[in-house]
Amino acid sequence: MNDLQDVISNSFDEYGWHAQIVGGDDIWPAFAYSIGWGINRGWPEVIVIGQRPEVAHGILRKIWESDEKPMNDQLRTDILPDFRCKMLKVDHSWYEFLFGAAIDFYANRDLRSFEALQCVWPTTSDVLPWENNAPDGFEAAQPLVRSKMLVEPGS
Repeated sequence: MNDLQDVISNSFDEYGWHAQIVGGDDIWPAFAYSIGWGINRGWPEVIVIGQRPEVAHGILRKIWESDEKPMNDQLRTDILPDFRCKMLKVDHSWYEFLFGAAIDFYANRDLRSFEALQCVWPTTSDVLPWENNAPDGFEAAQPLVRSKMLVEPGS
């Protein structure tokens, strides 16, 4: 294993899961995702795209602590107080681009697959990206990865 996989394994052993933080750049926003939920709870992994690392980690922690299995197309009001979050299935074409550390973690345990959901967060007015009154550019802040990736971001 490499250093990152050691960190992930240690976190998994201590807390039951790991939050992988990935910094953004000019092309793709920062994101964070869970690793190990599929092993410990039989849950899909969850990704939060476009939030500051501490906020994204807090969202993941809140989901984990809720003990309520995240499910596709689920509307959750228990993650962010007074706001709705929507869980959407991540298309498998995005996995290699988004979940590299999770893919390695599962492979190191002779597990080949896992499911993943995106936790889509609203504006401060509780508007989700696809709703009519969503501000221009809001979906770009947290790209939705529920459909097939046509080209790799940045190419």
